[in-house]
Amino acid sequence: MAPGICSGCGGAQWHESETTLVGVVSDGAPSHKLSFEAGRVNRSAVTTTIADGVASTPRRRSDRDHAEKCGTTSSAVSDDEAREACGFIFHRTHNTVEGAGALALAAALKRRTE
Repeated sequence: MAPGICSGCGGAQWHESETTLVGVVSDGAPSHKLSFEAGRVNRSAVTTTIADGVASTPRRRSDRDHAEKCGTTSSAVSDDEAREACGFIFHRTHNTVEGAGALALAAALKRRTE
């Protein structure tokens, strides 16, 4: 979550945009979301079976501080939601995507129904 959020935040600041960024994690690998919410590095077990590409632990508190300046929020999606997003992409574009690559779409679909 941190590298993508920091990049997006830098771009939003450069363009003087009032964009709200959403950092997406797998609920089976929530370290980044938990760290963001707690304000400190927080490690957790990894149980995701599809989105292992996002199963990492934050390294620095400064990443969170940087993301907070952009009004960043976070969202966690389940493996089932990631699988559904993979299917959505495949059926509409005939392209395959790994689970971690489908998390942004999974979060968008989830937010749309909430």
